Amino acid sequence: MAALSGRRVEHMGKLIVFEGPDGVGKTSTLALVSKALATRDLAHAVISFPGREAGTLGRVVYDIHHQPTTFGIKRLSAAAKQALHISAHLDAIETNIRPKLDAGGLVLLDRYWWSTWVYGIVDGIPEDLLRPLIEAEKVQWGDIRPRLALLI
Repeated sequence: MAALSGRRVEHMGKLIVFEGPDGVGKTSTLALVSKALATRDLAHAVISFPGREAGTLGRVVYDIHHQPTTFGIKRLSAAAKQALHISAHLDAIETNIRPKLDAGGLVLLDRYWWSTWVYGIVDGIPEDLLRPLIEAEKVQWGDIRPRLALLI
């Protein structure tokens, strides 16, 4: 349940998370599931973290991550990169994911906060710095939990 204006409401929608390392077929698997749902006329949204949809913070973060020099960035620390990713997640949860779930929608999500933790640790970010960044995202998720998580 989520607190909303002092009331508690049930999330009627379903969140399905596709998680795993780069290159294992996670995004391809998600696309196949999406296609199967579409052929059955089952409405759903496909969302990826940090995001690729034009006009979103997630897209800007994705572009900064993959092409920092385009933005005049010569060097980006691992901690700053993860903070940017979490900012995009916070925005997507508030403006896109939660409203869809609250309206009863089905959301297929490519990545979850777990990836941020793994990438942060692999990139050498100290746990005492990474943990509060991820806690901010967990607060934003609130009581929303994946109905199903597929580790690929």
